[in-house]
Amino acid sequence: LRVADAALQEGGGVDEHGRPLLICGVRGIVYVELSVRTLSFDAHSGGAQLYPNAAWRLVNALSTLWSDEGRVLVDGFYDAVRGPTDAQLTHLRDNVPFEEAELKHIYGTHRFVGGRTGLDAQVAQIFEPTCNLAGIWSGWTGAGSKTITPAEAHAKVDFRLVPDQDPGRVLTLLREHLDRRGFDDVDIADLGHEHPYWSPIDATIVDAAARAGEEVFRAAAVRQFSSPGTAPMHEVCAAHSVPMVAIGCGDHRARAHAPDESISLARYEQAARAIGRLLAYWSGQRS
Repeated sequence: LRVADAALQEGGGVDEHGRPLLICGVRGIVYVELSVRTLSFDAHSGGAQLYPNAAWRLVNALSTLWSDEGRVLVDGFYDAVRGPTDAQLTHLRDNVPFEEAELKHIYGTHRFVGGRTGLDAQVAQIFEPTCNLAGIWSGWTGAGSKTITPAEAHAKVDFRLVPDQDPGRVLTLLREHLDRRGFDDVDIADLGHEHPYWSPIDATIVDAAARAGEEVFRAAAVRQFSSPGTAPMHEVCAAHSVPMVAIGCGDHRARAHAPDESISLARYEQAARAIGRLLAYWSGQRS
């Protein structure tokens, strides 16, 4: 029974120089909300020497998860991580451009996390999992002053996962990590999770995508091991090891997940043509 020969995901794009990016995998994710309550209600801050502050409690718990050097501190978090092979490192160094100065300019920073630079930064971007503090709130955040000791505090945290990390295991490790450090009062709400999925960058579907992308965008295609983001490709592909590729219209000016996120109409039209050619080439290869 032929289940599928390949999977196509919209989600690629072009880099800073207009080269089509062919994405051959996705990261997994664990997204949680951490919450803690220390009082029945907000208290007058004049009693802060007596009444436990939920905001401080949560900040102290969060500080145990991440180092300034960019290392996830959750006990056992890296145990299942599959490191890059020599062949992957060679492909990354020789075939995947890393525009360090351009990336820093786009995002308005002079320094990457942990001071990473060059190939070390490029390897970290692709092969290392993350722990990201996506949002935090507690107490009074309106205009002016209101002198309170907050009764509750909340934070949203996402972990991006790489092969062979299991999101269920990461949730267990997070709970055990907090409990072991005396933060058993911090509640963990699972807001969603996905497994990572990577497929070969030399699969036939990727060859077809490279031919289509190069003809439309008129630039050499860049084959990437994985997107920095997440999609449910594990559910679609993993059972039968179906190779995947993503080709699309995003670019470095898209401001993905930021205010004023956008796409170029010209890029949109190019991506549509590239996907059309990809399907035509692929059907010819498989006939």
